[in-house]
Amino acid sequence: MTIPIPSNEHERVELLHQLDLVESGPDQAFDELVKLASHICGTPMALVTLIDEDRQHFKAKKGLDGEGTDRRDAFCAHALGKPDILVVDDPTHDARFRDNPFVLGDPNVRFYAGAPLMTHDGYGLGTLCVIDDKPRQLSPEQLDMLDALRKQAVAMIEQKRTIQIQKKYIDEVRSAEARIGLLNQQLDQRNREVSHLFQSVSNELRTPIRGMATLADWLHTDFAESLDGEALESLELLKSRAEELVRQLDRLEEFATVSSRPPQFVHVDTGMVWAEMTGAMLVPDTVRIHAPETWPVVRTDPERLYQAFELVLDLVLQRLGGRAADMRLQATDSGEGPALELRYADPGFAVAKAGIEAGAVTTQRVSIPLLKHLLRQASIGLELDHEGDTAVFRWTFEV
Repeated sequence: MTIPIPSNEHERVELLHQLDLVESGPDQAFDELVKLASHICGTPMALVTLIDEDRQHFKAKKGLDGEGTDRRDAFCAHALGKPDILVVDDPTHDARFRDNPFVLGDPNVRFYAGAPLMTHDGYGLGTLCVIDDKPRQLSPEQLDMLDALRKQAVAMIEQKRTIQIQKKYIDEVRSAEARIGLLNQQLDQRNREVSHLFQSVSNELRTPIRGMATLADWLHTDFAESLDGEALESLELLKSRAEELVRQLDRLEEFATVSSRPPQFVHVDTGMVWAEMTGAMLVPDTVRIHAPETWPVVRTDPERLYQAFELVLDLVLQRLGGRAADMRLQATDSGEGPALELRYADPGFAVAKAGIEAGAVTTQRVSIPLLKHLLRQASIGLELDHEGDTAVFRWTFEV
């Protein structure tokens, strides 16, 4: 008689091989289960079987020799896709089994009860079965106990499956971490090369720029009497711009140095970083900054946070152009983590905002798009907004 084939046969066999249950050989835990099944049901023979494409494999056995049978001769192949225990009280009177070689010959099967090992997602992998060479019946209690042992066998298989999935996940994570580590090393090397190149170019530019400033100062000093007022004013302007170029090169070099290294994440008191930054910037007395009562503590890179504060304040002071202003800092929540807002009156900000965000307007060091890119590496967001004539700069932090 043709054996039944489960509708999910291909996936079922694939899972069986993935779990390595057949290839891994005997297992003491399954050996204990067949002993218990044999004892509870009073049968001389018991098995835990696993069924692949062609064969029935004995994962654990009691009272039988050999390692398995052909699938077409296996009683368990008929129990494989069943939701309940398959009981065959006397196979000599069952058309499915009366011509079976294990009924006609050794071990002379006269009773079989097979409980399918069905995973939670519906894959029948084998059975826990008991066998006798004499006709018999199992009591309801014995059937319940056999079913309980079946559940224990399935739980052991599911545990192995879970461990295998976890191991695969861990291996994938480790592999990804290794790839990320390699990419970070390559990125660090590239950043160092870019930083080194920038410093070299910066040093080469400083000499002629300083020469221009020195020349302008010399001409202004030694030829003051022979030059008219417009020429002297031009020399003064040339000297001033040359000195400002050197200062900007110094700032850009500092920016490139910090940007070239990976961010170092620690818990940072934003208030302490703000105080350090404003102390170093020497904010004009005409600008009053109202601090929040409580500053958020965030996990980020303190040097990147310093830059985030410094470059925005630099842009704000640049827009104020020496005008008096009241700035207000406020600790808020972005919905995804803590945030800090800087607000001040700036009637022209609504018009200028698009140009600032596009990079058309820069601080003394970098454009806002470049600053945002730098800050993203340290999990800091920067948003520009306005409410009427009030400009709003918002720093956001990931939890």
